[in-house]
Formats: sequence, structure tokens, C-alpha cells
Amino acid sequence: MLASGLLLFLAAGLFYGYKAYASTKSDALNVSVPTGSDTQASSLSNNTLAARYQAALPGSDVSPKYWSNPLWTGSDVRQSDGLPEGFRRADSYIPEAHIRADRIAIPSIGVASEIRELAVIDLGDSQAYETPKFVVGHIPETPNAGEQGNGWYFGHLESPIQGEGNVFRSLPRLAEQLRRYVQTGEDPVYVTLSSGEREFLYQVVSTEIVHRDDLRLYDSDATTITLVTCYPRWVYDQRVLVTAKLVGVKG
Repeated sequence: MLASGLLLFLAAGLFYGYKAYASTKSDALNVSVPTGSDTQASSLSNNTLAARYQAALPGSDVSPKYWSNPLWTGSDVRQSDGLPEGFRRADSYIPEAHIRADRIAIPSIGVASEIRELAVIDLGDSQAYETPKFVVGHIPETPNAGEQGNGWYFGHLESPIQGEGNVFRSLPRLAEQLRRYVQTGEDPVYVTLSSGEREFLYQVVSTEIVHRDDLRLYDSDATTITLVTCYPRWVYDQRVLVTAKLVGVKG
């Protein structure tokens, strides 16, 4: 009996020690692109290699085939908007209603998942959204892909007991990637939502950590999405929020 009590005491001590340690690391997850900055998803051209050549040769954006010898550029210049190949800037996109995304991709952390609309389940004395298993879940009352406002998407960090997957296990890593982008202006962090042949490109503009009791769904005047997962491992009393702004459309 005494040995069992000591083991329980030791386990509790280790748990609360780990919890305190994890809490000290949480502040590192609060990162954002400075408000009003040119890097805040409104203009990405200054972050591309082509744009740096453009600074040296005003008036045009050098075609890639001349990058090795920019002093001998030809006339077939390329106008780059800084977006990945195939995407056009979102400010030329006229939003369409009810385009529900069925896939999400975050290449920088290896996420490629199905999206499912979440249903409300009856808990007897209350109601709640179902927990998405192995996929990312979209709150259906929030905006769809490409629509103005803030769409909300949830996924598991991990689920060792219930076995519901870990689709967002690497989501906290986006904080460090965003910090590096803010510091260097290179390697913006992208999230892509897909619906059929239409793709919507979002650039991450902030990551945030909040206590689970303080999590509230909010809207936006811009066209944004917020991705949510639990944090930290084994404790799960906080939530990581990653917000991204629509910058490009394909298809």
C-alpha cells in the first residue's frame, strides 16, 4: 500500500512538473506578422528571388532563364506576384458562396488531410460538436473556403487513448516557421484548401496559445481561416490557434 502511494505521488509530481515545464514553452507559440506590414499577406513579391533582381533592374521582373546573367536579360520578362506557380492573387477573385473545401494541405509540416463538416452531438444536458477522427473538421456555421469571414478548422494533436488520429500533431511547429518568416522575410507559411479543381491559398499571419476555457470562435472582416489543436502533449489544457489570410486562388 505504501509503495503504491509513493508511486502515485511520484507520478503526480512528474505530471505537474511536466505541465509547468510545458507552460513555460507556451509563450513561444505567440507569433504574428506585424500589423500593416507589407509581409502580412497583402504583398509577397518582396520575398521572392525574382523581386530581389527586380530591385537591381528597375522596371521589370527578370525572367528565370536570365538569372545566371541578369545584365543580358531578354525582352520576355515575367511579372511575378510572389505566389506559388499557378495561383493568381486573391484580390482578383470574386467570392462564390457554399464552396466547401474537402482537402487541406500544409506542405511545410507534411499535412495532407480530408476535411469533414462537423455534426452536433447531444450530450444529454448540453450539445457539442463531434470530435473529428483522423481528419480535419470544419465548423459548418463558419465561412467556407474563399468566403469573407473566419472559417474554423479543428484537428487532433494526438489521441493515444481513443485512437482518433493526430492530423495536427505538427501544427505547433508553424510558430517557429512564422517567426523565421517575420525575421527574414523568406519562406512564407502556406495553407491550401481544395474543393474539386479550385484551390485557395492562405498565408499564415499569426499563431497563438490560449487556455481551453478561453477559446471562443470569432469572425473577421477579412477572408481568413483559423486552425485549432490541443496543446501540450499529455496535458491538452491549452489550444494552439493558427490564423491564415487568403492570398491566392487557382482554378
